[in-house]
Amino acid sequence: MTTQRWLQIGIVALAGTAALLVGGRLLLTPVTGDLLVLAAARQPDHLRASTVEVHDASGWHDLGRIGAHGVPKAPETSTLVHAAVPTGSYDAVRLAGKVVSGRIEVQKDVLTPVLVVVAAGHPQGVAYAGDQDVGLGLNELAGHFRVMPSFSLLDQFSRPFTNATIAGHDVLLAAFHTSCHETCPLYTGLFLQLRRQLPPSVLLVEATTDPQEDTPDVLRAYAGRLGASWSFVTGSPEALAAFWKPSTWS
Repeated sequence: MTTQRWLQIGIVALAGTAALLVGGRLLLTPVTGDLLVLAAARQPDHLRASTVEVHDASGWHDLGRIGAHGVPKAPETSTLVHAAVPTGSYDAVRLAGKVVSGRIEVQKDVLTPVLVVVAAGHPQGVAYAGDQDVGLGLNELAGHFRVMPSFSLLDQFSRPFTNATIAGHDVLLAAFHTSCHETCPLYTGLFLQLRRQLPPSVLLVEATTDPQEDTPDVLRAYAGRLGASWSFVTGSPEALAAFWKPSTWS
């Protein structure tokens, strides 16, 4: 065999070895996503210096160390750590000597925010994870959510529609009246689309602003013409005025 032939075989062997090494490295390199741990409080607070860790089925993973610093009042936040972590499910964050549980899903090339609530210098309760839950957590801490007072209305079938009806459900609420022919049909058209897309656990509710006209019978006929499968509610003028009074529903 000629020297040139041996040289060609050597080059091919080296190329194969290099490919195996690169391939092995790629296989051993975990797929990662970004985890952003934030802190906020009901009133300005503080955290002491500590490490920040996240937990999954295999144990605790160090995200980095933070120095002592202030924690702002929500909706402002303080960034504790921003780190790349392997994709997967995590169930807790540990910092400042406390473990805070939370359902955290890290996806490839996606930034996952996690909000830790601080009170009296320590993390509290359950961590909020994901854009939607972090937003809800900040609004709750900032006092933007209020307790809904007791109400007693009727739906289009004359069934009671009360606090117990909506308890434990996400609710989408729209104001309307059956004689409205401008904006109200737009809400109803949107609800028709949402009912096809959202799970049954999400309640869609249209509450009249004209209780004198919109009796349960009128609402039932209106829903029947549209083929609407959600709740249309009415009540006495006084009951509806109380229902609409809280600013979270106005």
